[in-house]
Amino acid sequence: MCPAPTGHLSPGISITVSPLLQQEATPEDFANHIDIADWLIRTRGVTPGSDRASHSRQFLLAARFLDPENQEAVEALIQDLGLEFMGAEV
Repeated sequence: MCPAPTGHLSPGISITVSPLLQQEATPEDFANHIDIADWLIRTRGVTPGSDRASHSRQFLLAARFLDPENQEAVEALIQDLGLEFMGAEV
C-alpha cells in the first residue's frame, strides 16, 4: 500500500484518496497524481457509468475533455486516423 501524498496544501484544504487507489496504485501512479478515473481507464478500459467497453483507450482518455456532442466525431477521427491522445489543458 502506498501512502496518500498530501503535498503542500493550503490550510483548510484536504484530499481524500479512494481506498481502491490506496490499495492498488503503484508508487509511479502516486508520483503521476492519477485519480480513480485514470486507474479505471487503465485497468478496465471503461469509464464509470459507461456501458460501452468497445471504445478505444485513446478515445476514453480524450472523452473526459470533450463536449458530448463532439464525442462521436472525435472518436471516428481517432479510429480512422490512428490518432493518439497526448494530453489537454483545461
